[in-house]
Parts: sequence; structure tokens; C-alpha cells
Amino acid sequence: MPNDPRAYITLTLDFPDHPKFAGWSDSARFKLIRLWVYCALHHSDGFVPTTILRQICRKDVVELLRKLDGVAFLEDGSGIQFLDYTEHQRSRADVDAQRGKASSAGVKSGAVRRQKSRGKAVTAATDQVVRHRTEKEEDSSLKDLRPSDYDLSKNKNQGDPPKPPADANVLFDEWWECYPRKVGKPAARRAFNSALRKMSYVELISLTRVFITDPNLPAGDEAQFIPHPATWLNQERWNDLPLPTWRKKNQRKTAEERAMSAIQIGQQLRRTGSSTEIVSPEFAVEFDPPRELKAAG
Repeated sequence: MPNDPRAYITLTLDFPDHPKFAGWSDSARFKLIRLWVYCALHHSDGFVPTTILRQICRKDVVELLRKLDGVAFLEDGSGIQFLDYTEHQRSRADVDAQRGKASSAGVKSGAVRRQKSRGKAVTAATDQVVRHRTEKEEDSSLKDLRPSDYDLSKNKNQGDPPKPPADANVLFDEWWECYPRKVGKPAARRAFNSALRKMSYVELISLTRVFITDPNLPAGDEAQFIPHPATWLNQERWNDLPLPTWRKKNQRKTAEERAMSAIQIGQQLRRTGSSTEIVSPEFAVEFDPPRELKAAG
């Protein structure tokens, strides 16, 4: 048998074509295999409770089982019993015996490995000779060394990426306070360090201030359209064209304010007697002109 620790059942090679299951569909055969798998998993020695039987098999498969030799439906209705189960599959006693054998072998193997490890450790300890050098020997060994031998700067890993200046964190914090949108700080820090390798900090902060002082920079609810800090840095957005003009949305008046505007227009109508002389920009903002006027304009 292959060295596979998982539980298993055995099937004979003639199972799919055995005359015993000639009238069974492939689905019915698979249900039978599932019942055997249940018995193997729970070490029931061929017993399947009624609740499990109903979960796995439909009525037509249950009727096939009633006609099958070697299957007994218990009189108390508790389940079914495969009478020849232990002749083809491992019994609970066989599984317990195999587990005990494997456990005993594992204990013995572990004891042997531990004993070998202790023997190697003792042998290594007896072979080692520890000797401390005197101060005179230390001084003479240092004199024999060339400057390049103890130059620690040459022992650094040459593959490390260049690090930003020591004050890069301070500079980034200053730039971060300057930029109007505070999102994605870790990504912005990496992009900031990359930008410092392309230009000086003075140039970068001046370009940033030009961007944030643009009169068309989105504000308020429109601030969500400002690029993320990392995006602005990585894409060198300071080279973009000036921002387009943003149209401010007209703020709607409250019901009380609209009522007051209507009263004022009514008073003006009574005084002038003509609506053509009344110009109320505040009231006009609230209502769009008719489509005819839009087309004429």
C-alpha cells in the first residue's frame, strides 16, 4: 500500500460492472460508496443511522438497498447494517491496532533520534578548544591588518537601494502639511522620496505652492477631484496645464428666503404696475428660464 496517512476504503476492480449492481445507475452506485465512506470515517463497522441514510440517499436508492444482499434494515428503525462490511473494509479493531503500532513506532523513533542528537552534542563539545587571546596578541593582529580589511564602509551590501537624506522625514512632513488632500500617506512618502532624487526640495515645494494657490483648485465638496498626493508626485502633475475654471453651484435658498423674495416682487409689482421693470437676480437664480427663452438666447 502507498504510504498515505489518510483514511480509505477498498473497492474491487469489478465493482462498476458487477452483476449485483446491474440495475443501478452511476448516481446510485456513488450513493452506496458514500455510505461506505461514512462507515470508514466513523468506524461504525458497517452501521449507518437512519438520519444519515436519508441525507445521502433518495427513496429510489433506499429501495435498491432493501433488495441488496448483505444489507439489513434494523427492526427498531435506527438504521441499516452492511453485514459483510468487515470482510471488505477495515474494522474498528484493525484501525485501533494500526494506530497503536504507529504510535509505538513513533515513540521509539523519537527516542533514537534524541539519543543520537545528545551523542553528537557531547562529541562536538569535547572536540572544541576555547582559547582567549591576550591583549598583546590582539594589538599585533590589528597592526597586521590593512586599512581596507577593517573599513566597515566597504562591507556594506552593495545591492541596497540609495536611502533618502536623513532629514527627508522632516521635509516630507512639511510638504504633507502643504498639500491640500491628505490621503495615502505611506504611498505619498515613497513618491516624495523618489521626487527628491529628481529635483531639490526647494523646487518641489515651490511647484506644490503654485499648484495649491491656483484659483481654480477644487474646494469644498469638489475637493475630491484633487489628485492623491502620490499620484501628483509620481505623474509629475506640476507639468500639467493650468486647471480649468470650476463652475460654482448655486446654493438653494430656504423656503423662508424664497417666500420673502416673492413678497418683495409682489410689492414692486403694485408700485410699478409692470413686471418688465423688475429685475431680481436673486430670484432668477432659483428658477431656470423657460425653454423658449433658452432657445431664443
